[in-house]
Amino acid sequence: APGGPNVGTVTGDLVGTILTGFPQPGVWHGKAFLNDGTDFVSVTGGSVPELNGTTLELRHDNMAVGAPGLGALARINGHGTIVAPEEATGHLNFHGTLDTSGFPFTVTLTYQGSICVG
Repeated sequence: APGGPNVGTVTGDLVGTILTGFPQPGVWHGKAFLNDGTDFVSVTGGSVPELNGTTLELRHDNMAVGAPGLGALARINGHGTIVAPEEATGHLNFHGTLDTSGFPFTVTLTYQGSICVG
C-alpha cells in the first residue's frame, strides 16, 4: 500500500519541516526496495533568505537496501528534482539510514545538491 505521510525536521542550509509521502507502493528487487515519492519542505529559515516562507516540492526516486550485519538498519540512497515553486529549481541527492527496530520507523537523511532561485 502507499505510504506516509511522514513528517520530519530540516536543519542546515535550509531550516524548516518536511512532509514526505509515497503515492504508489514500492517494489522489492532482492534486498533492494525501490519507491518514488514527494517531499514538501516548508522553509522557515537558513542561508537562502529568498526561500523563507516557501514550500519546495521535491519529486524523488528512493532505494533502501538491507545487508548482512546491518540488523534493523537499511541504507537509503536517492535523487530528487525540485518541481515547485516556479522560482526555484534544483536537483538533490540524498543518503542515510532507515531504522526498522521500532515503530514508527526512523529515517535519517543527508541531502546535497544545488538550488537555483530567481
